Amino acid sequence: MNGIISLCFANINFTCPYCGTKYSEKDEKYLNRIGKTKSGFTKIKCICGERFGLTQNIRGDLRGFVLTLDKIVKIN
Repeated sequence: MNGIISLCFANINFTCPYCGTKYSEKDEKYLNRIGKTKSGFTKIKCICGERFGLTQNIRGDLRGFVLTLDKIVKIN
């Protein structure tokens, strides 16, 4: 049998950083969205109404984080 077997032990569950709602990534919808972006994260709107970021850490676990604007740049 010639083939490659790949095992993934990453945590595919993540929570909203605002309200703690638990999500599960079973169909890889968000992983595909993260993979298509240059920034390495995607934005999700929670059922509580807040938007948060979702990224994948070095171990492959999904992590939700609060989106903030550190600096606002005015373009003339």
